[in-house]
Amino acid sequence: MYEMVCGEPPFYSDDIPTMYKNIKEGTLKFSSKVSEEAKNCIKRLLERDPNKRLGAKNKQEIKDDPFFNGVDWNKVLRKEYRPPITDFTDLQDDDIDDDYDIGYKGKVIFFFKQNKAHLQ
Repeated sequence: MYEMVCGEPPFYSDDIPTMYKNIKEGTLKFSSKVSEEAKNCIKRLLERDPNKRLGAKNKQEIKDDPFFNGVDWNKVLRKEYRPPITDFTDLQDDDIDDDYDIGYKGKVIFFFKQNKAHLQ
């Protein structure tokens, strides 16, 4: 989830020992465009203590997270939600709007609408 929203893995570094240190001790960094609900959910999913991690008790704990408010899980199961965009062939850099999060090296790699209206 972090990689989809931010464009690279959490705690990433080109230097492997640094990346391992970041995984153990580092702080997650988010774009200002990432919603508070998404930040909180990701932080809880990446909790270092597996006993405290979101979903450690059961999968319902993840479904009940505020980030997923408004998601009809039966529709998810039936694959009834449509992605907000599926064809990226005509996408231009100037198509980026403030509603979207931009990812790795300025390329639009994941669309994250703050209001989640695209889930309806």
